[in-house]
Amino acid sequence: MMISLILSLSGILIPYWTIMKYDAFNIKGHAGLNFGCKFDSSNVSRNLVQFCDKWYKQSYGWEIASKSLIDLAVLLEILTIIYAIVTITMLKSKKIALYILPALATLTLVVLAVGIGIYAGKHNDRQDATEANVTVYLAISFWLAASAIITNLIAALIGGFIIVTIPEY
Repeated sequence: MMISLILSLSGILIPYWTIMKYDAFNIKGHAGLNFGCKFDSSNVSRNLVQFCDKWYKQSYGWEIASKSLIDLAVLLEILTIIYAIVTITMLKSKKIALYILPALATLTLVVLAVGIGIYAGKHNDRQDATEANVTVYLAISFWLAASAIITNLIAALIGGFIIVTIPEY
């Protein structure tokens, strides 16, 4: 349970840590070039940028959507933490905790990552902010969401392994 809990709750901080590490709110120069330097300028990265750019241009009313996503992400975080506390203190079934908690954390991270990407692009205070900047924010958020899914799948697998190999857990 503790392994799953630590991985899940630490994963919630991934978007904030990445935004700070890569200084996403103060990207200088051409956003596409910065994306290539910060991550990987492979075909995968370029395709991801193109996909995000296409998605951005086809999205209407996204300011309202960004607020809704962030509100939902916060709500999911609160529910996930409440669930973790209830599971640890009251429930007897460790199997439920080991499988459901990673799933809830994954959903939270996906929504949070996309919400942060949209919010950062919409509310960038730099005067030279362009659609390209927004593309990078969205690309980062999608990358975070994918990382969250992988991290929590690993947590679920670890939980399943513990259940099978250590019955008294």
